[in-house]
Amino acid sequence: RHTPPAGPHFPWKDVHHGNGTQQAFYSDPSVLYVSLHRYDDGNFFPGSGAPDEVGTGPGVGFNVNMAFTGGLDPPMGDTEYLAAFRTVVMPIANEFAPDVVLVSSGFDAVEGHPTPLGGYNLSAKCFGYLTKQLMGLAGGRIVLALEGGHDLTAICDASEACVSALLGNEVGGLQGQGPAREDLRGQGPAGEDRREQDLERTCVLHVDFPNCALAGTQTCPRPLDVGSTPVSHPTPGLSALAGAQAQCPREVAASTREHRAEEWTRGLPAWCSWRPRRA
Repeated sequence: RHTPPAGPHFPWKDVHHGNGTQQAFYSDPSVLYVSLHRYDDGNFFPGSGAPDEVGTGPGVGFNVNMAFTGGLDPPMGDTEYLAAFRTVVMPIANEFAPDVVLVSSGFDAVEGHPTPLGGYNLSAKCFGYLTKQLMGLAGGRIVLALEGGHDLTAICDASEACVSALLGNEVGGLQGQGPAREDLRGQGPAGEDRREQDLERTCVLHVDFPNCALAGTQTCPRPLDVGSTPVSHPTPGLSALAGAQAQCPREVAASTREHRAEEWTRGLPAWCSWRPRRA
């Protein structure tokens, strides 16, 4: 019996949720759909992409929404996306073992876009770095389709970073966004940072699905992969943010801001055991 090629679809480069793509594969277990986007409890366009939108029927657990909320206080940046990739995206994608990776490459999350069009502060080079991470899947079979973006400079810079990564060039110059790691503890209500809650909520919703890479865990794993900087915090979500922040140091000079970072992940935790059931 013929089994069609399976692969994940990542609309993670657009600040808006990929509602059309989600709808197309919502009940399809042969496609892993992952979206990182601004959600704000449904108050940011298009209003879809809640964490509990996990699929239907045989597709339950194969639809993953990393929905950031809390508005722009602070705006999400490299740190939040790196932490989400470490604790949510890459563990699930690796266990899914795709045949091909398709990416909706919209760049309106890049710094420079006005608030109504996104308002996030990701660096262009961060998208090159994320592309390099995805190149480790499916034997490097990855397709990037240029989509959203409303600032010409941001589109050009981010596109260049992604193409450079595809060509095998090293990606550097990530910027640290948000507070330093020692300031992450104790933010928000009851000592919890809103960004931490977003990570935890997405992971907790997926641990109950037997066909999900996060099955059997209490919540998202602590970022203690080989080569990373161990950072201890009260909860795994906050620990993940702190670990990503530790690898994205921010230096502020009198007249200019220079960003530098080293590769912060050289492997993934060996706690995953799931493989998708394919007919």
